[in-house]
Amino acid sequence: MRDLPIEIINAVVQNVTSMTDLLQLRCVNQAYRDLVTPIAFSKLHVKNSIQSAQNFQQIVADPNLATHVREVVYDSRDDECFQFPLENVEVEDMLEVAELEEALTEAFCALDALPRLDRVSANFWPSFVSQSGKKIHESPFWFTSRQLTVIHAIYHAMKTSRMRSLSLNNVVMMPASCYDFVSTLTHSPLSDLSLTVVPNADLSAWSGSKDINGSLGALLPLSNNTLKSLALRSPQGPYHSLKTELSSFHYPSLESLILENIVFDQMPSP
Repeated sequence: MRDLPIEIINAVVQNVTSMTDLLQLRCVNQAYRDLVTPIAFSKLHVKNSIQSAQNFQQIVADPNLATHVREVVYDSRDDECFQFPLENVEVEDMLEVAELEEALTEAFCALDALPRLDRVSANFWPSFVSQSGKKIHESPFWFTSRQLTVIHAIYHAMKTSRMRSLSLNNVVMMPASCYDFVSTLTHSPLSDLSLTVVPNADLSAWSGSKDINGSLGALLPLSNNTLKSLALRSPQGPYHSLKTELSSFHYPSLESLILENIVFDQMPSP
């Protein structure tokens, strides 16, 4: 297999879908490495764990790998339906929660080191897997704190990143004062922005805090000349964002606006 013509090797590599198999092929020889690397590292998945965040940082720090990354997906759970846990984080786990938050901050602040990055999708779940393999359910404070940390890090990286597509899912909206970093998107080359939020009723029942159920507008830049698609969704129930007026935002290139279960003070003018 080591001596096959490069055309056949390329055909083999292009038809491999398993990441495990791709990484094994990458170890065969230099020819396989050159063909597999752009495929294996084009899309990176970052799990909600300290180890995964550290692995991501190692890839970003290697220019030979970083140049191939086009998409980053944080904590994708295809077979899981979002719901708040009945029990919250135990006291002895708080140190690891803080370490996870620090590792994720360092990881996502480094997104601007990926020269060809085009898309980021961040999914937020109120649980994580500890280094011992235990599933930890987070309290409202730790969950919203981690979420703010990750979003802030992503927006920080977008000051210089050429990323064009951003998707944030299962967002718990906090007061507008928590999102003072959103202005960095005003001059970004962002083309597509999608926000999926947790409905008001679920938030109130889970947290009881008056600091949640904030305005969706807090995460939107007041203006952006390149934004073509904006999607605001609350798929599990209505989200009342009564302090948001879409008419106050300036997106001259906007071609598509999707609203799902979102209630505003003022709907867009016809």
